[in-house]
Amino acid sequence: MSENIEKVLMFKVESSDQLNQMMQELMLLEISEATSLSTQNLDVTYFDTENRDLQTAGYSYQIGKENDHWSAKVTFCNTSESLNYLQKQQEWIIKIEEPIADINYFKESDMSESLKKIVGTRELTPLFNTLFERKKMNLLFENGCWIEITGDIGKIKANGLEEPISQIKLKLISGYPSEMLKLGSALIKKHAVFMEKESQYHRGLVLVGRAEEKVRKNDLKLNPNEKVSLAIVKIVINNIDSIINAQDNLLAQMEEPENVHQLRVKIRKLRALLAFASPLFNQNAYREKQEQLGKSGLEFSAIREVDVILEEIDMMVNNSLIQLGDFPDLKNELAKKRAEMLKKITVFLTSNQLSALLLDLWVWLLEDPWSDTALLDLNIKKYSEQQLAIWSKRINKAIKKMDLAHKEEIHKVRIKSKKLRYAMEQLTSILDSDSKKSIKKFEKLQEDLGYFHDVYINKCLLEKLIGDSDSGKLHFEAGLFIGWQINQGNIKMNQYL
Repeated sequence: MSENIEKVLMFKVESSDQLNQMMQELMLLEISEATSLSTQNLDVTYFDTENRDLQTAGYSYQIGKENDHWSAKVTFCNTSESLNYLQKQQEWIIKIEEPIADINYFKESDMSESLKKIVGTRELTPLFNTLFERKKMNLLFENGCWIEITGDIGKIKANGLEEPISQIKLKLISGYPSEMLKLGSALIKKHAVFMEKESQYHRGLVLVGRAEEKVRKNDLKLNPNEKVSLAIVKIVINNIDSIINAQDNLLAQMEEPENVHQLRVKIRKLRALLAFASPLFNQNAYREKQEQLGKSGLEFSAIREVDVILEEIDMMVNNSLIQLGDFPDLKNELAKKRAEMLKKITVFLTSNQLSALLLDLWVWLLEDPWSDTALLDLNIKKYSEQQLAIWSKRINKAIKKMDLAHKEEIHKVRIKSKKLRYAMEQLTSILDSDSKKSIKKFEKLQEDLGYFHDVYINKCLLEKLIGDSDSGKLHFEAGLFIGWQINQGNIKMNQYL
């Protein structure tokens, strides 16, 4: 199969007016030369066998009418090599005389044998139809990069049902992915658009009830002999994809505390991985990226603190040997505070600046972020072994010096152990058995130190919450909770002292 691989980045748009504005802005970019803007009306029908043989093999087959001309197109998307938002695909397009589905149109192409094996003599039947207006142009850069821009407004139709189409798509025909990512970041910053991870084909399959749930594992398998720089780029890009996914999940269910937690954790995992690789990076740029990610993560810290207290209250009530009641006054005050915080993070999320930050980070990784260090000559396994030894030694030394009276000291050990654990979790495929076992050790250490730190944070938060209240019941419930947590924290810390 030929290497006509194209990378695609798609964005949802609110209206045709917004799409027109975005296309005009792209045409006027000074960094590239734009071809003239064309407009076509497309009527496309997708086909497959009765048993969905093409879909199962990762192919789609369509016949489309563009203005007055017919064409057949086959697209192959290798999901194992694609992220949710930057997809790799291959396309073959043949002009035809009439709209009859036939794989023999492609008999001269390099994927003819693949189609024959998949379809054989089975009939191709219609699945669904798409009708839309497409605006199209190309951006040509001095460095040879070629990006095709298409904007579609229309609908998907099947069995009397309809779904709107409203998107802009950036397709990298040739050249550097960083140029496409820069364009994507600029569109987000200017228009607060969100990336679209589902193609029109997949959305059509959903409409007709033939879509299979796409489960893409984020367990990246690393080659231990791969150069450390290449491996780090792969892991960071995988992290970026996970964060954008988690952001989508939170936007879909803003009231779900676990969605807040998962997004916050994934940002922290990315920061931990970058810290693990920090000796490899140009330090000024690295510190800037870490600071930007840190500020984004802080957007979710306050609401997570409230969620932790609410979870702990339920745990205390459920595990208590005596009747404690349900802490109604305290829960009510915390719920009101959470609602206020939720409004703030909703504003932050809907601006979609987190996605822009992540695309900028991606661009930085692709444009030589490395320092002048001999460490870059190592493979990922050797580099990981060296860094794990250094980090482990520092943490073990800090544990021996821990003083229960110094909260900041304990917090620093906790942060170090958490970063090490997060980094190791992303390197499991190249770690030896002893290193894998130590992940559990650092996980327990981080959880215990984290709990002890939460005791202090929760105490401060509750004291501030009830400070202006004259409700005796609220003060009693808060005091009972604080006392219980302090006792639990001391129990956990005694094993380290």
